[in-house]
Amino acid sequence: MRLTVEERVFILESYLKTTSYAHCRQSFFEKFRSQAPVKSAIAKMIKKFRETGSLLDKNRNRQKSVLTPGILQDIQTAISFPKLTVNTG
Repeated sequence: MRLTVEERVFILESYLKTTSYAHCRQSFFEKFRSQAPVKSAIAKMIKKFRETGSLLDKNRNRQKSVLTPGILQDIQTAISFPKLTVNTG
């Protein structure tokens, strides 16, 4: 169940006011008229906020890498002929 930022903020504020998961869940249901997250989900959210200072999810949009024939050839060449280093030591 994905929660909006508004719902997450409400849960955080509600929990911090009462330190009660049951009260937090009841308040959530009364305000949003939808099923409240379970106790463990609320606990995770609170822990995440305390550790990171954020209620947002990590950015999952990362650039995808593509293995083209040219890149594959570069990798094979690098593995086949390791560069020699000179020890001037």
